[in-house]
Amino acid sequence: DADKLDVLGAIGVARTIGYAVQAGQPIYTEPSEQFLAEGVKEPGEPHSSYHEYLFKLRKVKDRLFTKSAQQIAAARDAFLTEFYEQLQAEIKAER
Repeated sequence: DADKLDVLGAIGVARTIGYAVQAGQPIYTEPSEQFLAEGVKEPGEPHSSYHEYLFKLRKVKDRLFTKSAQQIAAARDAFLTEFYEQLQAEIKAER
């Protein structure tokens, strides 16, 4: 559970963005319909930090075993979700 908690919250955001930048991928790109439906990118589709959030990070809280980890994860997941919702809204000039 400790390793899973490490990818949530502010640390999760920082790690995911850092990895995307290091790998030469964008922080945010709009995912394709195929990626949203199946989790499979279209040819040439980048794997942005937002893709990683959709594909992996938003599901982590559901894979924890201990009650204490689940409680910690709830707050961290809320932050993570709000961050990516805000990022998407700002990029789309909605907020």
